[in-house]
Amino acid sequence: MSDVCNFLLTTTSPVKHQYVCLGFFQQDDLEQHFGYFRMSAGCNYYITVEEVFNAHAMDQARLMLKTNPDVDIYSNNKHACDLCEKSLTDSELIILDDMAEGQLNVSLDEKQSVFYIAGYIAFRNPGLIGTPSETESNVQSFLAELNRGSLAYPSNQLYTLSLLTYSFFKSTSERFCRNRLMSIMSQFPGIFHLDLTVPRDAMQRLANTLMKRLSVDIDQEASDPARKYSKLSASSSKSK
Repeated sequence: MSDVCNFLLTTTSPVKHQYVCLGFFQQDDLEQHFGYFRMSAGCNYYITVEEVFNAHAMDQARLMLKTNPDVDIYSNNKHACDLCEKSLTDSELIILDDMAEGQLNVSLDEKQSVFYIAGYIAFRNPGLIGTPSETESNVQSFLAELNRGSLAYPSNQLYTLSLLTYSFFKSTSERFCRNRLMSIMSQFPGIFHLDLTVPRDAMQRLANTLMKRLSVDIDQEASDPARKYSKLSASSSKSK
């Protein structure tokens, strides 16, 4: 310890110190650091180098997910399939015509859940934030009850786009990949006369919510696109 202090006080290197606090020379932080590794290895005191590397890898993964939940948005999307370039079918055009006439097969609970999802998209894209007065109170109440700081009131245009996308995706029986859904979604502002420019990452977040990754067959019960919303709606009903 004496040799370390002499070196820090007399060296001509950049680590030279004006004074040395001997109280900082302790291994509590080191013990805490390796204690974390031991806990990560199943409370095993005798850990291996491989287990330390694994713990570091898990920490990096947790940090990535914490700072950016939509990791795949910023990765290179090299997905390509026959569905990517598939145009709207006749049945889907009929659905869009009905939607243009105001025929949306969406319940109040589903509207509240869509508003909630739009609130998350708005939080991640500040340019899409609106004010509480833009939508009816019975729709936005769900977001107000669950907001813990990671939600924002979406603009009425964003909420309308999210609602139309959900209604369309729920009504059609065609197969999708995320690229196809985003391609159709990008046409909605023109089809429904919405004065809105939606960033690509915002559309991807909405598509991810509806599709739960790349490819979903909406005819399969397990892949029901309304499942996420029904869970949120159930939570809303319990809170009431």
